[in-house]
Amino acid sequence: MISRVVHSSLVLALGFIASFAFTALGARPAGEAALLLATIASLALSLREWRRAPLLVVSGMLIGFLSELAGLNFGFPFGKYTYLKFDQAQVLGVPVPVV
Repeated sequence: MISRVVHSSLVLALGFIASFAFTALGARPAGEAALLLATIASLALSLREWRRAPLLVVSGMLIGFLSELAGLNFGFPFGKYTYLKFDQAQVLGVPVPVV
């Protein structure tokens, strides 16, 4: 049995193909509408598979923060650098907008 993720990927791919076809035929608004509907359908099909997506976001932010903290304080892994425009919101010297 094909998983929901595969189904959602196929729906999105068909949306891209339909969008290209409509645009090539001079009906760009119809192509954009087809792509939008395919995106919505794809998201709806894969919704249950995305329960752990917030964990991915939080772990990415944590890895980014730790990398910036190491870079600003020790010059590793990016070399020595500083931020000039972020004086306000900082956490341990790392500007919040960077995280």
